[in-house]
Amino acid sequence: MPVNETSHQVIYTSEMDFDNKIQVHGKISFGDVSSGVVSRTWTFPAGVVDIVDTDNDVTSTEATVTAFFNEVGQFDVHLSQTFSDDAYVGNTQVGKELDTVIVVTVLDTIRPAIQAHYLNDDGTLGAELNIADGAANEVPAAEKIRVTYSGVGGPDVLTWNVEGGSPPFISGEQLSVDIEYKFLGTYDLELIASRARPFGRDTLSYEDFITVIPSSEPVVVERVTDRDGNIAVVFNRALDGATIEPSEFDVSIENDGEVITTNIASIELDVVEPNTLIINLAGESIYNDDIIKVSYAAGGLISADLVPADSFTEEILVFNKVNILEQFSSFDYSFENGSVENWLYQEWGHPWDRYEITYSNAMAYEGEQSLYVDWFDNGGMIIKHVALNGDSIAYPALAGKAYELGAWS
Repeated sequence: MPVNETSHQVIYTSEMDFDNKIQVHGKISFGDVSSGVVSRTWTFPAGVVDIVDTDNDVTSTEATVTAFFNEVGQFDVHLSQTFSDDAYVGNTQVGKELDTVIVVTVLDTIRPAIQAHYLNDDGTLGAELNIADGAANEVPAAEKIRVTYSGVGGPDVLTWNVEGGSPPFISGEQLSVDIEYKFLGTYDLELIASRARPFGRDTLSYEDFITVIPSSEPVVVERVTDRDGNIAVVFNRALDGATIEPSEFDVSIENDGEVITTNIASIELDVVEPNTLIINLAGESIYNDDIIKVSYAAGGLISADLVPADSFTEEILVFNKVNILEQFSSFDYSFENGSVENWLYQEWGHPWDRYEITYSNAMAYEGEQSLYVDWFDNGGMIIKHVALNGDSIAYPALAGKAYELGAWS
């Protein structure tokens, strides 16, 4: 007894899981494995492709077609099908005559290029730098430049190797990076542009690209932090270690209201980061529940480019603490993975329901996103975080340890 075959449209491409993206002169296969097909015609953009095993590079009636795309751009591939009965697309029956468009994105080969500008104090772009080997663009110590990718090929990872600059290594999707140079010298710059699929990679490098020269800008403290149990005072540029005089510095420690007298045993210049002074206290340890303040009375300390360091008073040490929430993959501690559905209203009633929250990338403290809160009608907000799987999170606090709870807004 004959059985009627159900008409059902099923189309695939060899790159369908990758948004049908290929590199120029690359190939992609198209397949029609639909049931109930009476006839089909593939139509390709004229003058763009070479269809394998045929002299006709515009149309084909084969079930499977492989074509090389020889131009960069987005191109439509049309498939016209006639079925014996009204055909299903998914679970919906639509008709006997179906026309489908498949968009193919053809990327250029990766060819990196950059532009670079001096960065003004207000964040605006200054003059353009010369992009060439041996350009030795002069940058005053502690000043910044902005380097911007301007190449082709759509790389998804840009890796910047910045000799002598800060940060020294940057890898990600950002097209522009701001680089600060703190140490006198002449430095290279390298950019590696890569793409996972379709695979592509190229390296751009410039020797002696930047020359850091003495600056007339003040020598100031950027931050005070801890380093291997000692105090690290980080300046905005490299210092002359021979001009360090411990008597010009003062350190105070306060714990539970008690002020502890300290004596400085030594101050050394960090050999890896010569813009950082390491203060070692005599007979006294520092703890992350201490309030530690560092002062400097301007004297003999000068930068490597011969500018005297400015005085500063009671700069507070900020410890490098561990965020224990990072270990919970289900906890959206930095707003990078969740949504507003992970921050639940707690049914406190008016006026604690007069708010709206959204995820935003306008001002992120860490990562790329933040939570944007809008109060209205003199209202307020009472919300609770739940994990990405909807559960609450319990942290096993340990006896004898002190925990700090902090929020930034």
